[in-house]
Amino acid sequence: MATTPAADPEVPGGRRGFRRDLVLLAAAALAFRVIVFGRLGIDHFDEGAYAMSAAAIAGAEGTRGLYPLQQLLSPPLYFGAVAGLMVLFGSTSAAIAFGLSIAAGVASVVAVYLAGRHWFGRAAGGAAALAVALSDYHILYSRAGLTDALFLALFVLALAAFAHAEDSRSRRMAALAGVLTGLAWNTKYHGWLAGVIAIGALVPAFLAGTARERRAMALRIGIAGAIAGALFLPWFLYVQSLEGGYSRVASQQARFLNPGLLIQHTLGQLRAQLYLEGWTARLAPLALAGWIAVVHPPARRTGALAWAVALTVLGLALGATTLLGLLAVLGAMILVRRHGRRWTLHWFGLAFFAVFTVLTPVYAPYPRLLLPWLAAAALLAGVAVEWLLLLEFPARGRIIAPAALVLAAGILIAGRDLRPAAVPWRAREQLRVAAQEVNRIAGASEAIVVLGEPGVVFYLRRLGRTAWHVDRPEEALRYVSPGTPYYLVGGIYSRRIRGPRSLAAWLEEHPEGVVAGTAHVADMSDVRLLEDFSPEGARRFRREARDDYDLRVYHVNRMAR
Repeated sequence: MATTPAADPEVPGGRRGFRRDLVLLAAAALAFRVIVFGRLGIDHFDEGAYAMSAAAIAGAEGTRGLYPLQQLLSPPLYFGAVAGLMVLFGSTSAAIAFGLSIAAGVASVVAVYLAGRHWFGRAAGGAAALAVALSDYHILYSRAGLTDALFLALFVLALAAFAHAEDSRSRRMAALAGVLTGLAWNTKYHGWLAGVIAIGALVPAFLAGTARERRAMALRIGIAGAIAGALFLPWFLYVQSLEGGYSRVASQQARFLNPGLLIQHTLGQLRAQLYLEGWTARLAPLALAGWIAVVHPPARRTGALAWAVALTVLGLALGATTLLGLLAVLGAMILVRRHGRRWTLHWFGLAFFAVFTVLTPVYAPYPRLLLPWLAAAALLAGVAVEWLLLLEFPARGRIIAPAALVLAAGILIAGRDLRPAAVPWRAREQLRVAAQEVNRIAGASEAIVVLGEPGVVFYLRRLGRTAWHVDRPEEALRYVSPGTPYYLVGGIYSRRIRGPRSLAAWLEEHPEGVVAGTAHVADMSDVRLLEDFSPEGARRFRREARDDYDLRVYHVNRMAR
């Protein structure tokens, strides 16, 4: 039978408590994600590309099709949804993309609660959701115009639906799991992993089941897989019709895979997380302890408070993400030792964590790729925190283990700078202001060709200018007729490229490119910084006055020979 909020003996409060939990968790998540919403703006490369594609679908003036090579960045669901909202609201403002991401960030917190509550109970599920809601890292990427928050929400919901389908033996839930997997797959190219995780989680039950149960299980997985594949097929066929076909996308993805650098990538992700963590994530163990104390009133005791303080101090010493990982490993060990009717459900949490722990460091260490691992680790960490806070100690021993942790962590903290480097609520207006300055420098109505900064193109088009995005200077010929004057804009990417196709080489060969001015960009979001610099380089950028992101504007008076 399916487990319902009213009937589950492990979930106190029934449906009323369930609704109250959802409202409280969603409100907490939303509150941390809407701060200074009006000062959000595009500055990441992919954000600009998605905004360009969305505006083109929405029919904005001055656009010509999707961002070039959009298929190499992502499938269509995110920018397509942004386009739909643009049409609905009658605006191509970037605020629509940020609003969608914030809503998806809140939805992912709710999704973690729904999954965790079903798999591990109300206390652990709520603690896991709070860990995600209070993560500075998750807050930051919920406020970015990227695919990641939406992907996480859909992916976790897909896993929850797979688990519910098996718990209730429901083909309808299997179909829903297929729909959600297909939507996640249409958001990011590895959305199909939801099906892989579900299959891995069901292996023990499959091996232990009767022939009839195996056939029924295989049928449910088949239904989900067929629906997910059918939903992704239109985008596959579209990409297949483009130059290079889908193999070009596969080759692009394969470029970032390097199992030989697994340790290096893991350390890179850890350094990025240490850079991104702030006080909300560091103090989250206190909130988790409070949640568990409410769900389990007997947990309001000295030992529980001592463990909460100990975990908080340990997080300050080791880093919030390191602590989350350690708690997740402890949670996995606890689940492996448990038995009973929820054993299959436990395997979903274990498989989710195992797959992303193994696969994430195989890929290039872009910080945002750790979001699914964050959710998986939070789910198992919720189990561990509940277990620790409910441990029964002799009266004299209630404080010994937490006190030892506090002492050890205090020694580590003594040598660590606790000032947060990242601020998830930092204003992100710099590139928008720089685009306005580029528009002023360009003056007349001549076209503007931008190198490697699609966000600038998006904002210029919003200002009514004819602007195009290219990867190399010579590609301007695609949009500007020979002999026609135009402006060429280059940022950090154009200056980093070396070789015969670089901007520097092109300017040497084309003396008609005259510097018309510079739009100064003093700051960038941490989302952008951590993809352009190492965490150490990002810290240096924050400490020094730099011109790395300045946009240089060249007036090209005539085309090259």
